[in-house]
Amino acid sequence: MFPVRILIVDEHPEVLNRIETRLSQEDDFELVGTASNGAQAISIAKETKPEIILIDPIMQDGSGMRAIKEFRDQLPIASIVVLTAFVDTSTRVELEKAGVGSILVKGIDTGILVKTLRELINNQDKK
Repeated sequence: MFPVRILIVDEHPEVLNRIETRLSQEDDFELVGTASNGAQAISIAKETKPEIILIDPIMQDGSGMRAIKEFRDQLPIASIVVLTAFVDTSTRVELEKAGVGSILVKGIDTGILVKTLRELINNQDKK
């Protein structure tokens, strides 16, 4: 089995570093990039073709949701996992319409994050 290619998108460096550090300890994951805004993420994703994109849709510049919609159009096989501080009902509905695979809360234990990503991969393999 090849490592699963992952892109992390968040405007907070401490979040990027925490997740990057944890995922780098796993043999079955390959971090293909990090981005601090949607435009960067789209550019990196086009080049690296990640299989999973971890993204905060609520960024100060508003680029998170736009990036998710563009990922759906340009990388339809990538799984999108939202990692955010909060999600209201209307945002949750919008994310589900955009085809987001999972919604996780920032600050989640990184062990649970890894477990969730593996479950997502296993569910994709069964399709």
